[in-house]
Amino acid sequence: MIALFAVSMVFTSCTKEGQYMPKKKISKIVYTRSHKTGDLVVSNTQSEKWTWGGDLLSYIDYYDSDEHRTGTLIFRYDDERRIEEAEDGTYSAKYDYDDGHLEEIEISNLITGKKYRKMEFDYKGGKLASVEITTYDHKGNAPLAFNPLRFVFSDEVAEAVMSMPATKGVEHVTVTWIGNNITEITSGTYYAKWTYDDKINPFKGFFNMEYSIDQTHSANNPIREEISKDGKVTVVDYNYEYDGKYPTKVKYQTESSTFVPGYTLTLDNVTEYQY
Repeated sequence: MIALFAVSMVFTSCTKEGQYMPKKKISKIVYTRSHKTGDLVVSNTQSEKWTWGGDLLSYIDYYDSDEHRTGTLIFRYDDERRIEEAEDGTYSAKYDYDDGHLEEIEISNLITGKKYRKMEFDYKGGKLASVEITTYDHKGNAPLAFNPLRFVFSDEVAEAVMSMPATKGVEHVTVTWIGNNITEITSGTYYAKWTYDDKINPFKGFFNMEYSIDQTHSANNPIREEISKDGKVTVVDYNYEYDGKYPTKVKYQTESSTFVPGYTLTLDNVTEYQY
């Protein structure tokens, strides 16, 4: 998860990088993952409720399959209405801007005060060109757990990004564009490639805690994703339903390993957007 922008600003009402003010606002996301065991279908549903204060996203509440609230991600803004901080009570992501662009995101543990990760961004021709990701010794799971885009991407993307680097070190990521969409991301540990539909991406311009590069910068929605990591290539196809130009539901399949060596489960994933 890492993000981008450009002329595609026409698709939202935001005017500066860091401002997330979409014309059509998400109010709820419902995610269901299921698989078959014999004749039995096992499923799990989670959801998010997005609360807005006028044009700005105030906070996101997270719920488990029993509708119990499991956490809240709160957003704070600077005087230019750009996201300045996102925090969930345990982790905080702070955003710094320079010359109209997002320059750096630094994530730290609010309880221990220790740094978790830093992302520094470089631009060419007004578009994101590369990201340098520094991971410190204190790797945890909270930023991914509270990443709103975890229901938008397959696990392959989430795992690839979360493992950059696996413990402590620096990872350099390069970004390739075609038009207003990010089509490739390359690093020392993985390669990702996307193709897109021609509909409006409702997440464009949304800087969340773990920062999903292609989804937050691209104008359209990914319909195919190819991930190459450790010699393994994974392809995921996304199938959408739309209301006009906006997606309302996306379905995709992924594979999950099990405790049985060589045996995997096929998982059916369905994400529904309510506006």
